[in-house]
Amino acid sequence: MQLLLAIVLAAFANALPAAATAMPQGGPAGSNPVPEPSTLLLVGTGLVGVAITARLRRMRKR
Repeated sequence: MQLLLAIVLAAFANALPAAATAMPQGGPAGSNPVPEPSTLLLVGTGLVGVAITARLRRMRKR
């Protein structure tokens, strides 16, 4: 489980800089920028939820 989490985090870490440089600096008029800390919080919360669900399923099989 920890190996899977490490692989997913490494994939996100490798993808983020490339995605950040590919995005244009200015957006359409009237658009709001995406707040980066809350986006990372949502991704982290989702990963924690997946980890907890996987652990509970493993505990149930025993």
